[in-house]
Amino acid sequence: MKKLSFGTGGIQRVTDEDRAKNPSEVWNACTFWLSANMALATLNTGMVGGEMGLAFWDSFAIIMVVNVLACLLPAWTAKFGLTGLRMTTSSRYSFGYWDNMFVVVFSMISTTGWNAISSISGASCLSALSNGACPQWDGVIIICALGITWIHRLDFVLWIAPFIVWCMAAGTRAKHFGGHATKSPTGANGAASALSLITVIFSFAVSWINCAADCNVKMPVSAPRYKIFVTSYIGILVPTTLVQTLGAALYSAAEVNPSWKSAYLAYGVGGPLRMALGLAGGFGKFLLVLAGLSSNPNNVPNNYSFATHAQNFSPWALCVPRIAFVTFGFIAAITVGCCGTAFFSDTLQTFLSMIGY
Repeated sequence: MKKLSFGTGGIQRVTDEDRAKNPSEVWNACTFWLSANMALATLNTGMVGGEMGLAFWDSFAIIMVVNVLACLLPAWTAKFGLTGLRMTTSSRYSFGYWDNMFVVVFSMISTTGWNAISSISGASCLSALSNGACPQWDGVIIICALGITWIHRLDFVLWIAPFIVWCMAAGTRAKHFGGHATKSPTGANGAASALSLITVIFSFAVSWINCAADCNVKMPVSAPRYKIFVTSYIGILVPTTLVQTLGAALYSAAEVNPSWKSAYLAYGVGGPLRMALGLAGGFGKFLLVLAGLSSNPNNVPNNYSFATHAQNFSPWALCVPRIAFVTFGFIAAITVGCCGTAFFSDTLQTFLSMIGY
C-alpha cells in the first residue's frame, strides 16, 4: 500500500511524533481550500439563483452576505485538527458513540453527493467541448477516475489553473452578462426563491464542516489556532464568493443570449462556459478542459473523508484498509453521478437544501 502511495493510517489520533515526520504548514489551510473551492461545482451553485428566477443583483447580494457568515463555521471547526482526531471522530464527544452514527452516515451521504455533483459539473464541460460526442455519464466516470493521490500533494498550486479560467471567462465575455436580464419575483414567490437560495449558498459552505479538521491533523500542536481559523476562512470564502458570483453572471448572460441559453439547456454549466471562452479559440478549449478538471481537487477531500467517516462505524471497520472504503465511495459517486446527469439541476438543489437542513 505504501508503494502505491495510498494512506495506510486510520482514524487513530495523529501523535506528535507522527506530525514531526511530515508536518503541515499553517498556510496549507488556505491553499488547500482555495483548490477545493475554485471548482466548477462552485460555479454551478452560483447559477441556482437565476434558475429560481432571481435577478443577478439579488443573487449577488445573497451570495456575498450568506458566505461571509456561513464560511465562519467550517473555518472554526478547522481548528479541531490540532487534536489529531478527524472531525467525525471528535464529534463522539458531543453526540456519544452510538448517536454519532447518525453524523457518520449523514457525512458519508454528503461526501458522496458532493463527489457526484462535482463530477457532473466537470462532465458537462467535456460534453460541451465535444459537442455531445462525450456523453455526460461517460464524463462522470472520467472525472471520478482522475481523483488520485498526487492531486492531493499538489493542492497548494491547483487553484491557479481554474482561477485563470474564471478570469478569462469573465474578462472576454463580460459584455454579455445581463445584470438586469430578469426581474426577481415579488411577494411570497420572491421570498420563497430568496430563502431557497439562502439555504443553497449556506449549505455549500457548511458542507465542509464534517471534514474541515481532517486536513489539519498533521499541523504542529503549537500552531496558533487563530491563524488556522483566518487562513481557512480566507481559503473558503474568497474562491466561493468569486466563483459563485461568476456563475450567477454566466446564467444572466444565458437569459439575454439565445445561443447561450440553448448551450446551457443542452450541456448544463459547460454550455455557457464554452461560449464565454470561445473568443480565445483553441486556447479557450484548453481552458474548458482545465475547468472540467477543476472538479478533482474538490473530490479529493471528499474521497479522503468518506473513508475516515466509514471507519467510525465500529472497531472492525478499523481493520478494513482505507482504500477499500475509498473504492466503495468512488463506485457510489459514479453511480449517483451517472443517474443524476439527467436531472442535474433538481439533484443539485435538492441535495444542497437537504445539507442545509
